Amino acid sequence: LTVSGSVDDVSLTLRPGEIVGISGLIGSGRTELARALFGMENASARRFRVAGKDVLPRSVQEAISLGIAYVPEDRLSEGLFLTQSIERNMVVSILDRLRRGLFLDRDAMRGKTEEMFAAMQIAAPSPETAVGNLSGGNAQRVMLGRWLLTGAKVLILNGPTVGVDVGSKAKIHHIIRDLAREEGVAVLMISDDVPELTGNCNRIHVM
Repeated sequence: LTVSGSVDDVSLTLRPGEIVGISGLIGSGRTELARALFGMENASARRFRVAGKDVLPRSVQEAISLGIAYVPEDRLSEGLFLTQSIERNMVVSILDRLRRGLFLDRDAMRGKTEEMFAAMQIAAPSPETAVGNLSGGNAQRVMLGRWLLTGAKVLILNGPTVGVDVGSKAKIHHIIRDLAREEGVAVLMISDDVPELTGNCNRIHVM
């Protein structure tokens, strides 16, 4: 895969149930690689296969339809609606599934949110809590929950524990490992934290 000016002829394989790490210096093209895999960068590839389909996503919508999800490094400016509730942040990626005619099924919204609220071990008074009031670790788990609601099979994590305290970091790592081992999710973990990669990944590539 190539992104003009930032990524030159990168090849990798990511299998179900596997956590593959990507490391490298700032400016090495790690983020551009992630964005290209999620259809956010204009990229080219001799071959790009997802679940048996030869297709390179050209948009975020196409990437999501292929089962690819992306958690960005800067969740505050790129990932979350800080003034909105946990519930709204959770279900924003599956609104089309929650429509009943012209309206949203509020019971279905709450059910999906509460399911992921518990699975992600989010510490907050209720799903109505504004995301901007959460700690870094809880906010990151909201991001993870949002994409897992889509049924994603490929999860790209860019700096999954940046700005997160030690306790929350351990919880997030545990959730990621469980997703790979028990749900068969294929995880691409991008980080400059070497112990994070060596402690969680099956293989590591360096850019």
